[in-house]
Amino acid sequence: MNGSNALEVIKTGRPRIFYPENNGREGLFINAQTISIALFENTEFALRLPSAILGVLTVFGLYCLGTELAGAPAGLLAAFFLATRWHINSSRMGTRGIATPFFLVWSVYLLLRAWRSLRADAGHALWAAGAGAVYGLGFQPISHIESRRP
Repeated sequence: MNGSNALEVIKTGRPRIFYPENNGREGLFINAQTISIALFENTEFALRLPSAILGVLTVFGLYCLGTELAGAPAGLLAAFFLATRWHINSSRMGTRGIATPFFLVWSVYLLLRAWRSLRADAGHALWAAGAGAVYGLGFQPISHIESRRP
């Protein structure tokens, strides 16, 4: 269904915030798949690429978070277990559920960086704004509001 919605967006040029088909889905992930299909044509690879990228970036984000909390060895170990246990495998399926850990890990990491830079009196507003933006993107519109143009 995501692929069908992405092809519809490519054809009409009208991305939506919410896609009501298939019991309803938020638009951010489908719109990312639309960009991927536009770049790499209508292939299975293009549909799975956005979730694979999110999966790899989540592993890197967990490394950064673990390093920030407990040092580089802990960050490396956390990233290793996330990557080898289930996350990379799950991210290859091409589903939007892989975005949740991505947004969570990166928002906590950025919030922690904001807190630590506040104590050091350097650039905390930018880290906090980044944390808020990433966390907010994780709460995509989950309602039956549809973007319609006349």
